[in-house]
Amino acid sequence: MTLAEIKEVLEQKGLRPLKQLGQNFLFDQNICQWWVDYVAESLGGTPDLMEIGPGLGSLTKPLLQKGFTVTAIEKDRGLSAYLREALATDLRFTLIEGDALDWLAEAPTLPEIVVGNLPYNVTSPLLTIFFKRLQLPRAMFLLVQKEFGERISAPTGDKNFGSLAVLFQTFYKIEKAKKVPPQVFYPKPEIDSLFISMKRHDRFSLPIEQIPGFERMIRKAFSQRRKKLKNLLPIQEERRAEEIRLEEWVPLYLEMKD
Repeated sequence: MTLAEIKEVLEQKGLRPLKQLGQNFLFDQNICQWWVDYVAESLGGTPDLMEIGPGLGSLTKPLLQKGFTVTAIEKDRGLSAYLREALATDLRFTLIEGDALDWLAEAPTLPEIVVGNLPYNVTSPLLTIFFKRLQLPRAMFLLVQKEFGERISAPTGDKNFGSLAVLFQTFYKIEKAKKVPPQVFYPKPEIDSLFISMKRHDRFSLPIEQIPGFERMIRKAFSQRRKKLKNLLPIQEERRAEEIRLEEWVPLYLEMKD
Protein backbone atom coordinates (compact mmCIF):
# COMPACT_ATOMS: atom_id res chain seq x y z
CA MET A 1 0.00 0.00 0.00
CA THR A 2 1.13 3.53 -0.72
CA LEU A 3 1.21 6.24 1.93
CA ALA A 4 -1.84 7.86 0.36
CA GLU A 5 -3.74 4.55 0.42
CA ILE A 6 -2.85 3.94 4.07
CA LYS A 7 -4.07 7.40 5.09
CA GLU A 8 -7.24 6.96 3.05
CA VAL A 9 -8.09 3.59 4.60
CA LEU A 10 -7.43 4.85 8.11
CA GLU A 11 -9.66 7.86 7.53
CA GLN A 12 -12.47 5.82 5.94
CA LYS A 13 -12.45 3.26 8.74
CA GLY A 14 -12.07 5.81 11.52
CA LEU A 15 -8.73 4.36 12.56
CA ARG A 16 -5.42 5.85 13.60
CA PRO A 17 -1.97 4.47 14.41
CA LEU A 18 -1.88 3.49 18.08
CA LYS A 19 1.33 4.45 19.83
CA GLN A 20 0.70 2.02 22.68
CA LEU A 21 0.76 -0.84 20.16
CA GLY A 22 3.88 0.46 18.43
CA GLN A 23 2.07 0.82 15.11
CA ASN A 24 4.24 2.16 12.31
CA PHE A 25 2.87 1.11 8.91
CA LEU A 26 5.43 0.27 6.22
CA PHE A 27 4.26 1.87 2.99
CA ASP A 28 7.24 1.56 0.62
CA GLN A 29 6.00 -0.93 -1.97
CA ASN A 30 9.48 -1.62 -3.32
CA ILE A 31 10.71 -2.67 0.13
CA CYS A 32 7.64 -4.85 0.69
CA GLN A 33 8.15 -6.62 -2.64
CA TRP A 34 11.88 -7.01 -1.96
CA TRP A 35 10.99 -8.56 1.41
CA VAL A 36 8.57 -11.06 -0.14
CA ASP A 37 11.03 -12.02 -2.88
CA TYR A 38 13.83 -12.39 -0.33
CA VAL A 39 11.74 -14.74 1.81
CA ALA A 40 10.71 -16.87 -1.18
CA GLU A 41 14.28 -17.11 -2.46
CA SER A 42 15.65 -17.92 1.00
CA LEU A 43 13.12 -20.71 1.50
CA GLY A 44 13.28 -22.00 -2.05
CA GLY A 45 9.52 -21.76 -2.38
CA THR A 46 6.37 -20.42 -0.76
CA PRO A 47 5.49 -22.58 2.27
CA ASP A 48 2.83 -21.77 4.85
CA LEU A 49 3.90 -19.02 7.23
CA MET A 50 2.75 -16.85 10.09
CA GLU A 51 2.77 -13.06 9.95
CA ILE A 52 2.82 -11.21 13.24
CA GLY A 53 1.21 -7.78 13.21
CA PRO A 54 -0.04 -7.51 9.60
CA GLY A 55 -1.50 -4.04 10.17
CA LEU A 56 -3.19 -2.96 6.95
CA GLY A 57 -1.70 -5.80 4.94
CA SER A 58 1.17 -3.98 3.22
CA LEU A 59 3.22 -7.18 3.44
CA THR A 60 0.34 -9.65 3.63
CA LYS A 61 -1.03 -8.84 0.20
CA PRO A 62 2.23 -9.31 -1.75
CA LEU A 63 2.91 -12.51 0.26
CA LEU A 64 -0.43 -13.91 -0.89
CA GLN A 65 0.18 -12.73 -4.45
CA LYS A 66 3.53 -14.52 -4.41
CA GLY A 67 1.80 -17.79 -3.47
CA PHE A 68 2.33 -18.02 0.29
CA THR A 69 -0.42 -19.26 2.59
CA VAL A 70 -0.57 -16.75 5.44
CA THR A 71 -1.91 -17.04 8.97
CA ALA A 72 -1.75 -13.59 10.56
CA ILE A 73 -2.12 -12.44 14.16
CA GLU A 74 -3.45 -8.92 14.68
CA LYS A 75 -4.26 -7.37 18.06
CA ASP A 76 -6.01 -4.20 16.82
CA ARG A 77 -9.73 -4.87 16.34
CA GLY A 78 -10.15 -2.13 13.77
CA LEU A 79 -7.29 -3.42 11.64
CA SER A 80 -8.59 -6.97 12.00
CA ALA A 81 -12.00 -5.90 10.69
CA TYR A 82 -10.35 -4.20 7.73
CA LEU A 83 -8.22 -7.27 6.90
CA ARG A 84 -11.23 -9.59 7.05
CA GLU A 85 -13.03 -7.37 4.57
CA ALA A 86 -10.08 -6.71 2.28
CA LEU A 87 -8.93 -10.34 2.08
CA ALA A 88 -12.28 -12.10 2.47
CA THR A 89 -12.04 -13.90 -0.88
CA ASP A 90 -8.49 -15.22 -0.47
CA LEU A 91 -8.70 -18.78 0.83
CA ARG A 92 -4.98 -18.81 1.62
CA PHE A 93 -5.42 -16.16 4.31
CA THR A 94 -6.40 -16.87 7.91
CA LEU A 95 -6.70 -14.17 10.55
CA ILE A 96 -6.29 -14.63 14.28
CA GLU A 97 -7.48 -11.62 16.26
CA GLY A 98 -5.56 -11.32 19.50
CA ASP A 99 -2.29 -10.57 21.22
CA ALA A 100 0.59 -12.49 19.59
CA LEU A 101 2.37 -12.80 22.93
CA ASP A 102 -0.65 -14.51 24.50
CA TRP A 103 -1.37 -16.67 21.47
CA LEU A 104 2.21 -17.92 21.07
CA ALA A 105 2.42 -18.67 24.78
CA GLU A 106 -0.66 -20.92 24.68
CA ALA A 107 -0.83 -22.42 21.17
CA PRO A 108 -0.28 -26.21 21.10
CA THR A 109 2.13 -25.92 18.18
CA LEU A 110 4.11 -22.95 16.92
CA PRO A 111 4.78 -21.92 13.31
CA GLU A 112 7.74 -23.13 11.27
CA ILE A 113 8.14 -19.86 9.35
CA VAL A 114 7.55 -16.40 10.85
CA VAL A 115 7.54 -12.97 9.24
CA GLY A 116 6.63 -9.61 10.67
CA ASN A 117 7.22 -5.92 11.10
CA LEU A 118 7.52 -6.22 14.86
CA PRO A 119 6.59 -3.43 17.29
CA TYR A 120 9.76 -2.34 19.05
CA ASN A 121 8.43 -2.88 22.56
CA VAL A 122 7.51 -6.55 22.07
CA THR A 123 10.33 -7.87 19.87
CA SER A 124 12.48 -9.42 22.59
CA PRO A 125 9.59 -10.88 24.66
CA LEU A 126 8.01 -12.30 21.53
CA LEU A 127 11.14 -14.03 20.25
CA THR A 128 12.06 -15.44 23.63
CA ILE A 129 8.66 -17.18 23.80
CA PHE A 130 9.92 -19.66 21.21
CA PHE A 131 12.86 -20.49 23.47
CA LYS A 132 10.65 -20.80 26.54
CA ARG A 133 8.31 -23.12 24.64
CA LEU A 134 11.26 -25.12 23.23
CA GLN A 135 9.67 -24.80 19.78
CA LEU A 136 12.02 -22.88 17.53
CA PRO A 137 10.80 -21.85 14.06
CA ARG A 138 12.80 -23.10 11.09
CA ALA A 139 13.21 -19.54 9.84
CA MET A 140 12.17 -15.99 10.74
CA PHE A 141 12.28 -12.90 8.53
CA LEU A 142 11.72 -9.84 10.65
CA LEU A 143 11.80 -6.08 10.54
CA VAL A 144 13.07 -4.95 13.93
CA GLN A 145 14.55 -1.95 15.68
CA LYS A 146 18.10 -1.52 14.38
CA GLU A 147 19.55 -1.59 17.88
CA PHE A 148 17.92 -4.95 18.62
CA GLY A 149 19.07 -6.42 15.32
CA GLU A 150 22.62 -5.31 16.04
CA ARG A 151 22.49 -6.88 19.51
CA ILE A 152 21.37 -10.36 18.49
CA SER A 153 23.72 -10.53 15.49
CA ALA A 154 26.82 -9.09 17.23
CA PRO A 155 30.08 -11.09 16.98
CA THR A 156 32.40 -11.86 19.89
CA GLY A 157 34.23 -8.74 21.02
CA ASP A 158 31.64 -6.34 19.64
CA LYS A 159 30.20 -3.82 22.09
CA ASN A 160 26.73 -5.30 21.46
CA PHE A 161 27.83 -8.89 22.11
CA GLY A 162 25.91 -10.27 25.08
CA SER A 163 23.64 -13.05 26.29
CA LEU A 164 21.00 -12.45 23.60
CA ALA A 165 23.62 -12.72 20.85
CA VAL A 166 24.89 -16.01 22.29
CA LEU A 167 21.40 -17.44 22.77
CA PHE A 168 20.10 -16.59 19.31
CA GLN A 169 23.27 -17.38 17.38
CA THR A 170 23.66 -20.76 19.07
CA PHE A 171 20.53 -21.83 17.20
CA TYR A 172 20.26 -19.41 14.28
CA LYS A 173 22.35 -18.04 11.47
CA ILE A 174 21.45 -14.36 11.56
CA GLU A 175 21.95 -12.04 8.60
CA LYS A 176 21.39 -8.30 8.54
CA ALA A 177 19.79 -8.10 5.12
CA LYS A 178 18.68 -4.47 4.80
CA LYS A 179 18.66 -1.24 6.77
CA VAL A 180 15.29 0.48 6.58
CA PRO A 181 15.02 4.24 7.22
CA PRO A 182 12.22 5.91 9.22
CA GLN A 183 10.92 7.72 6.13
CA VAL A 184 9.19 4.61 4.76
CA PHE A 185 6.85 4.26 7.75
CA TYR A 186 3.68 6.05 8.77
CA PRO A 187 3.90 7.53 11.29
CA LYS A 188 7.65 7.99 11.01
CA PRO A 189 9.55 6.47 13.96
CA GLU A 190 12.56 8.18 15.45
CA ILE A 191 14.92 5.26 14.84
CA ASP A 192 16.16 3.12 11.98
CA SER A 193 14.90 -0.41 11.43
CA LEU A 194 16.78 -3.47 10.29
CA PHE A 195 15.56 -6.40 8.25
CA ILE A 196 17.04 -9.62 9.64
CA SER A 197 16.98 -13.19 8.42
CA MET A 198 17.18 -15.97 11.02
CA LYS A 199 17.65 -19.58 9.87
CA ARG A 200 17.96 -22.57 12.19
CA HIS A 201 21.22 -24.50 12.29
CA ASP A 202 22.62 -27.33 14.41
CA ARG A 203 26.22 -26.22 14.25
CA PHE A 204 26.73 -26.40 18.02
CA SER A 205 24.59 -29.50 18.68
CA LEU A 206 22.91 -28.32 21.87
CA PRO A 207 19.73 -30.35 22.50
CA ILE A 208 16.75 -28.05 22.52
CA GLU A 209 15.65 -29.29 25.95
CA GLN A 210 18.89 -27.83 27.34
CA ILE A 211 17.88 -24.26 26.43
CA PRO A 212 16.65 -23.21 29.92
CA GLY A 213 19.89 -24.19 31.64
CA PHE A 214 22.01 -22.76 28.84
CA GLU A 215 20.13 -19.45 28.95
CA ARG A 216 20.56 -19.19 32.73
CA MET A 217 24.30 -19.76 32.34
CA ILE A 218 24.89 -17.12 29.69
CA ARG A 219 22.75 -14.53 31.50
CA LYS A 220 24.83 -15.12 34.63
CA ALA A 221 28.03 -14.93 32.60
CA PHE A 222 27.16 -11.49 31.21
CA SER A 223 25.60 -10.15 34.42
CA GLN A 224 28.91 -8.59 35.53
CA ARG A 225 31.01 -8.03 32.46
CA ARG A 226 34.18 -6.98 34.25
CA LYS A 227 34.42 -10.21 36.20
CA LYS A 228 36.19 -13.33 34.96
CA LEU A 229 33.92 -16.28 34.35
CA LYS A 230 35.52 -18.32 37.13
CA ASN A 231 34.15 -15.74 39.58
CA LEU A 232 30.63 -16.06 38.22
CA LEU A 233 30.29 -19.71 37.22
CA PRO A 234 31.61 -23.03 38.58
CA ILE A 235 34.26 -23.32 35.85
CA GLN A 236 37.96 -22.52 35.68
CA GLU A 237 37.93 -19.85 33.00
CA GLU A 238 40.16 -16.79 33.25
CA ARG A 239 38.48 -14.84 30.45
CA ARG A 240 35.47 -12.55 30.65
CA ALA A 241 32.21 -13.39 28.90
CA GLU A 242 32.78 -10.88 26.09
CA GLU A 243 36.03 -12.68 25.19
CA ILE A 244 34.51 -16.14 24.74
CA ARG A 245 34.00 -17.15 21.12
CA LEU A 246 30.53 -18.25 20.08
CA GLU A 247 31.59 -21.84 19.43
CA GLU A 248 32.97 -22.14 22.98
CA TRP A 249 29.73 -21.50 24.88
CA VAL A 250 28.10 -24.90 24.44
CA PRO A 251 31.24 -26.83 25.53
CA LEU A 252 31.51 -24.52 28.56
CA TYR A 253 27.90 -25.19 29.44
CA LEU A 254 28.30 -28.95 29.10
CA GLU A 255 31.47 -28.80 31.21
CA MET A 256 29.67 -26.85 33.92
CA LYS A 257 26.60 -29.10 33.72
CA ASP A 258 28.71 -32.24 34.18
